[in-house]
Amino acid sequence: VQSYFFNAQMLQLPNNDIVILAPTESQENARAHEMLQKLVAEKAIAGVHYLDVRESMRNGGGPACLRLRVVLTAEEAAAIKQDVVLTQEKQDQLNGWIEKHYRDRLVLEDLRDPLFVRELNEAYEALEPIIGLPRYYSSQML
Repeated sequence: VQSYFFNAQMLQLPNNDIVILAPTESQENARAHEMLQKLVAEKAIAGVHYLDVRESMRNGGGPACLRLRVVLTAEEAAAIKQDVVLTQEKQDQLNGWIEKHYRDRLVLEDLRDPLFVRELNEAYEALEPIIGLPRYYSSQML
């Protein structure tokens, strides 16, 4: 877990070589680094490239942000439900939602407060139309 080994991304290069893009924690962790080097030595992959994602982790992202990259044709992109595609307008709406609903701190006592559950449910309900997924959260509300 400390190495984020399973959050690495396998990529196929234009020359068809397969490489792994891994967080630097995988390079710094002896067991994970050894495993990655073994994959290279056994020619299972052509190489490993490490990326420092600590800033992303501190900002709420993390090494998992390395994993999802889907290249689509224009036709495939057009077939996606457009409500879930990030546009400038949607980003502005999300920023407004964050300003209104996202706490800048949370203390243990908040988790005991029944009003906190109500606050969460209201925030999720307000998020649904923005992300274009009606009843996504409200069907699971506490």
